[in-house]
Amino acid sequence: MQASDKTEFSRAVGLLVRRMRDNCKLTQTEFCEKAGITQSMLSRIEIGTCEVSCFTLSRICAAADVDVLGVLRQVPVVVESMKLLDETLRTK
Repeated sequence: MQASDKTEFSRAVGLLVRRMRDNCKLTQTEFCEKAGITQSMLSRIEIGTCEVSCFTLSRICAAADVDVLGVLRQVPVVVESMKLLDETLRTK
């Protein structure tokens, strides 16, 4: 996996994690308490600057009552959507 692939993966996971938290209607602090992670880590995950481990992602998914495999299946779709958006913004 190339560095750009890792970056895209991290950004996509971050967007999905943010969507999960928003769907739970929880603040970062509340969600972190439920997931057992730090607010700093969640913030870095949500903005895509942190490579999330499988263990941490499973804790996040459990806190949101979401299937981790379902989240991982969505990652390629989100990556493609981000690429299209980036291309559209570059051409304007």
